[in-house]
Amino acid sequence: MLLLLSALLRGIEGRDDFYIGMWSAQGDPDGRGPGLWGWADDDDTPAQAYARPRKVVDLIRWVRNEDANGREAYHTPHYLTAPSREKASAGAPVRALWADADEAPAPKALPPSVVVQTSPSCTQQYWLLHEAMPPLEAQALNKCLTYAIGADRSGWPLCKLLRLPGTHNRKRGEPFEVKMVVYEPDRRYRVEEIERFVSAHEDHGSHQPAEGDGGSAETGQQAPSDSSQGGRQITIDFEIPDDAIIAIARTAKNGAKFNALFEDAGWEEMYLHGDGSRGDWSRAVMGLAAIIAFYTWDTDQIERIVALSRLCSDDQHAARWQRDAARVIAKVQERGR
Repeated sequence: MLLLLSALLRGIEGRDDFYIGMWSAQGDPDGRGPGLWGWADDDDTPAQAYARPRKVVDLIRWVRNEDANGREAYHTPHYLTAPSREKASAGAPVRALWADADEAPAPKALPPSVVVQTSPSCTQQYWLLHEAMPPLEAQALNKCLTYAIGADRSGWPLCKLLRLPGTHNRKRGEPFEVKMVVYEPDRRYRVEEIERFVSAHEDHGSHQPAEGDGGSAETGQQAPSDSSQGGRQITIDFEIPDDAIIAIARTAKNGAKFNALFEDAGWEEMYLHGDGSRGDWSRAVMGLAAIIAFYTWDTDQIERIVALSRLCSDDQHAARWQRDAARVIAKVQERGR
């Protein structure tokens, strides 16, 4: 889940004017579908949660809790300029195209950057872009791409909801763990490459909305306003594995800085003492803690990951970190609130 969102977030991590949106709903007990817009009782009410990109871990906690409670979980494959997916205009510049491929194979001539397996025979596919596209232009090209590869023809609108790795698909019998089976975050496409691909296919659809366009995640029903029978948010504590956070941080936009600090190599020019001399260890360790705090708010985990770094590899600095960790982490978290 974190890997997928990190790939889609690349280039907007520091933008505080965007939102990430996630949704959940109770699945039908007889397996007919997720019943996304049913209001039978509180358990069937769709829930929604929004957060700024820097608070993505809070959203992941929420999704994990929803999944643990037997609910279907989804996200929008793009970012929002407002806490709403009701209108296409709420879409921020789009950094990836997508297809709800069902059983359609990944095109060999345009291999996706990310493939998420949503059931034993179905996938959802993403093509990461070099440059972000305006939302309505991206939607039009996404429709052409969807038709070109033979994917679900209701899956191209900006309001589409897609599944998240690490959650479960309960539509058919035994819950199926949704998982990412292809992850190539450096496989990125220019718009012209995708346009050339779709132009080589006759059946890539018109740009006019088709019947059912703009509907819910996996049904043809129209999504209600986000202001209708309300959302709820439940946050529980859970821990993303240390190695997953380290792997994400290494490849993030500020990955070079993280690697310099974590590996204790080349950070000295970044953090100077008050007299201008190189290598202020106290500032460096606080910088490393601040990067880790982007991915987890768990103070014990921040302390543990910093302790794994080479900044704390010798006994002297390990003891110093053990002594100062609580104070440093508290200061980092206070700045991030």
